[in-house]
Amino acid sequence: MVDVVKLLVIGVSAYFGQIATGITAFGSAILFHVFWQLAGAVGLLDKADADSLAEAVTLIWVSDPFCMYPLLWKLRSHIQWPIYVYLVPPALLCAFVGNLILFRFEAGTLRYVFAGLLLLFAAWRLYGDVLQPFGEAVVV
Repeated sequence: MVDVVKLLVIGVSAYFGQIATGITAFGSAILFHVFWQLAGAVGLLDKADADSLAEAVTLIWVSDPFCMYPLLWKLRSHIQWPIYVYLVPPALLCAFVGNLILFRFEAGTLRYVFAGLLLLFAAWRLYGDVLQPFGEAVVV
């Protein structure tokens, strides 16, 4: 039997995530994870479902092409093909490596590693943009 509440959470999460993707070309995963975790926190999802990073990522990967391919088609005149050709191979390789990491490590460990990387990045940007002497910012 289909869990209607879980299906609704997936739909709402994907809906808002894809709106963000349509506007910015990124962000579907961020909003999807926010709604996914909120649904788990308020009891709409089982704890096992809400804690399953692999399930959330799988659902995001399934929903993304429905937004990204039309967006790519709509913006095709703006594609700089020489740059695109250099971006695709590393993106495919990194997506494959990321999936291997996702399925070989526990979600809790990955969350701590990712949170640490985000904190390091935020500290680096804070130093470069705010705390740099004489107002000279580090250009990224």
